[in-house]
Amino acid sequence: MGGPRVVAHFVSALLEAGPMYLVDGGLQRRSFTAVQDASSAFATVLDSPEAHNQIYHYGNPGNDTSIKGLAELMLEISEELTGKPSGAYLEVVDAEKFYGKGYEDTTRVPPDISKLRSIGWEPKVSLRQTLTETLGYYMRQRGRL
Repeated sequence: MGGPRVVAHFVSALLEAGPMYLVDGGLQRRSFTAVQDASSAFATVLDSPEAHNQIYHYGNPGNDTSIKGLAELMLEISEELTGKPSGAYLEVVDAEKFYGKGYEDTTRVPPDISKLRSIGWEPKVSLRQTLTETLGYYMRQRGRL
């Protein structure tokens, strides 16, 4: 039934007026990172001599949200972009039903970016901005905007 790509799943649900599945209520938390921030983190590491042979974690702690919060934000942005409700809806499902037997999940995956900050990198792109750009792109592709 499901897979781990929550943003893609929610975009499809918004475009098709379908269910936005919240596995076990969507209480799991994630820190979403814009590709622009990821690429600037890599560039900072590549350009920093002190980063040679080091390991860095990247992410955006400011974009930490629950999966349910992500779904609600995407519903809100969709309506802001189109001026009308998408028809998509939240539906709580059991993890085993969604992923299959034996699936395990972590409730929270916070990034520790202190090491990246020490060489001058900071994430800049908000979750709202990322989702607005992403939803806008797919809505234009489907002729919804």
